[in-house]
Amino acid sequence: MKLSSFFLLPAMLIATAASASPLKQSAPVQMSCPTPEAISYANHIYTAPVTQPGWEGSWNSQPHRQQNVERFVSSLYFAKEGVKEGVLVNCTYELANGNEIDLAYSRKGEEDTLSNLIVAIEGNANWTPESSSATERFYDCDSSADTCWFKAIKTVYQ
Repeated sequence: MKLSSFFLLPAMLIATAASASPLKQSAPVQMSCPTPEAISYANHIYTAPVTQPGWEGSWNSQPHRQQNVERFVSSLYFAKEGVKEGVLVNCTYELANGNEIDLAYSRKGEEDTLSNLIVAIEGNANWTPESSSATERFYDCDSSADTCWFKAIKTVYQ
């Protein structure tokens, strides 16, 4: 697991573990991380819109200095129930200066609220466990943003 993902992960997974967390659920829909071309920069934040009905929102980064987004690096999934349900932790991209940024999904109007996008990766062989351990709970997908699709199930708020 990348160091940048390590710092965001504990806070994100707390919401998943809390069974009484408020949630917003829409009809499940196939989604993927945004392509590098879809990402824009404003006010120190990288962002990409999501316009799918019921899932309107955006992918957002933490504050960064502006650089061109060069390429999609990977998506990270934390399994709660194997490939049937888990947290899409983030989408990682490489910038022109070699640094990486992570984008996480937020519903419209909820950009400042800590949340988890609960997804399923079942049926997509592009996702691979980070290790061969039978108890591995992290999966990576590093082929392309489009081929690292997942089914969005719900958003859980802390």
